[in-house]
Amino acid sequence: MEWLQTLPPPSHLSPSALCVLDHRFHTQRALAEAPTFVAELQTQCSELDRSLDELTRRLGAGLVVYASFSGEIHGLFGDVTDRLIALSSTVAPDGGRSDGDGKGFREELATLAKEVARLETVRVYAETALKLDTLVGDIEDAVSFTMSKNIRKHSSSQNSQEMHLLAIKTLKTTEDILTSITNAHPQWKHLVSAVDHRVDRALATLRPQAIADHRALLTSLGWPPPLSALISSNSDARTANQVLNPLLSMQTDLKLRYSENFLALCNLQELQRQRKARQLEGHDREVALRQPLWVIEELVNPLSLASQRHFSKWVDKPEFIFTLVYKITRDYVDSMDELLQPLVDEAKLVVIVVEKNGSQQWLPP
Repeated sequence: MEWLQTLPPPSHLSPSALCVLDHRFHTQRALAEAPTFVAELQTQCSELDRSLDELTRRLGAGLVVYASFSGEIHGLFGDVTDRLIALSSTVAPDGGRSDGDGKGFREELATLAKEVARLETVRVYAETALKLDTLVGDIEDAVSFTMSKNIRKHSSSQNSQEMHLLAIKTLKTTEDILTSITNAHPQWKHLVSAVDHRVDRALATLRPQAIADHRALLTSLGWPPPLSALISSNSDARTANQVLNPLLSMQTDLKLRYSENFLALCNLQELQRQRKARQLEGHDREVALRQPLWVIEELVNPLSLASQRHFSKWVDKPEFIFTLVYKITRDYVDSMDELLQPLVDEAKLVVIVVEKNGSQQWLPP
């Protein structure tokens, strides 16, 4: 046990380190797992070192690209300076000039104005391309981080959620820039296409992972609730009314976590809707943009699947089907009024009823 003597006193440890140690070694038996814990920490440190090396490499590559753009722009401005000097040398000191000289001066001035405008366009393009490259890189890093955290057995759900929020925030900024480019510089379509390709690839990973995390959170809350209490023939009305609603029985910390997860998934869906709207500009996009809200689907689908197993047995007993549907609706309708509707309002979504099948869809106002 000599290695214990090398530990610093508790006063020299950070609060976060103390919290991790207290949580990990709260029993005498847990001390036997110390070597495994050390190995996990060493593995995480190695992964962080590799991530840092990758970020350093990307930073160096970005600086090289920036330097090349900067050198090109510097050369263009140098060319403009030479043209201005040449233009000033053609101007007579006394201001006297023939009609031919005046026409040549105006033509030279117009050419110079076009060159300055072209240089400004090149500058804006270079700055926009560099900014988008940085933003997309941040998105890819956040997605890669969340995937690596979920692969490890002992991952921090809080850190994963924070990286999800960072990725969504960066996606929002990127989409705003792409929309601005589409409206102001439609000729930059190749830049937009290149960024869209990288963002779509990141979204193909981020969306399933975000939904999987949301499902895991619902499972930890006890959702979906069991239907046995609802369909048991031996249960009286008083017992059936005691069915616990997991959404309304959450403690403060779990409720906050669920709310943040709910809003994050809504924001991610809204970003994807905005991207589809931009990409389908000029096409019939009504059907493509009408999608049920993902967070509501995750609540309804498990209940629907569990109910269908009973519906298949009650083909000749429609009154049983109606009773079960009515019971589920009555027991969980308070969730909509007290929890879900306020979150939908906070996410700035409104409910639109589709007349063809009566289903509800949440779309932005």
